[in-house]
Amino acid sequence: MTSIPQVAHAMIEVLTNTAQTIARTTGFVRRDSKRDGARFVQTMVFGYMTTPDAALEDLVQTAATLGVAITPQGLEQRGTEAAATWLQQVLAAVVQPVYRAIYR
Repeated sequence: MTSIPQVAHAMIEVLTNTAQTIARTTGFVRRDSKRDGARFVQTMVFGYMTTPDAALEDLVQTAATLGVAITPQGLEQRGTEAAATWLQQVLAAVVQPVYRAIYR
């Protein structure tokens, strides 16, 4: 039987450590800064959860709540091939632990 804490733990792990690791291995993040993989994926997830049709300005506000100062142009510049690969791998990484937590 699924427990909410198990799903929550899986999501926290993916939105922090896993996102960070994948960001490094895909080349999305190359150096340490507040604009790291974890905060970027949290910006995307929380931003689009709040506003499904979020504009860049909305995502910038979400980033600010996470302690990241970035402009709409800066966010747009992050939309690279490496970012797409990284986000795809983060999504794949979230499916397996959440699935396991639900169907154990």
